[in-house]
Amino acid sequence: MRVINTISALLALAPFASLGLTVPPLTGRFPSTLAPRGSKQYCYNGPNTVAGTTFTDRPDVEPEAPTSQTLIWCTPNTQTYISLLYARPLSVAHAWNTIEHVVDEAWASTNQEITTGGDRVIATGEWSYEDGGVEVYFENTNNHQQTWGVVGAALIALEQYFQMTQAAGAQPGAIIFDVFDGANQVGNGTFGEA
Repeated sequence: MRVINTISALLALAPFASLGLTVPPLTGRFPSTLAPRGSKQYCYNGPNTVAGTTFTDRPDVEPEAPTSQTLIWCTPNTQTYISLLYARPLSVAHAWNTIEHVVDEAWASTNQEITTGGDRVIATGEWSYEDGGVEVYFENTNNHQQTWGVVGAALIALEQYFQMTQAAGAQPGAIIFDVFDGANQVGNGTFGEA
């Protein structure tokens, strides 16, 4: 009798077994660049700092051209970092001064939001800034919400990464990235042609 009850229970639950085996579809505009999370990750611009802890070291970076490897870039004096991947070169029409302008103006916009309303959650769950045919885009992920301060810190990390690649003589490039606030991935984004 007990075997029959066990078999009946298994048969009743069988339709639900496939739910645990499905792979959720990718959402958003891009795939995640998240590296495996099993071990500690260190800041590329501060090799002695564990990503997600407060980065107080002086940035220690030699100019280097972009590679196809995921890179962890930490924002000084915060626990914010980005995991970024160089996707492709931008068209020649987008010079470094355009890239710098977009990042600087996007940061000024986030700073204005903080000045007028405080550091708060981005209500729509996504935000972008576009100018000169170049756009930076952020969206929430992993059931977390980004604040204006975290997006501003991520923009500082992007700017520093771009400064390094420019110093190496590289052409401006499109980037996909994940945004972390401490141990939590709170968003992802893109930087590239609008």
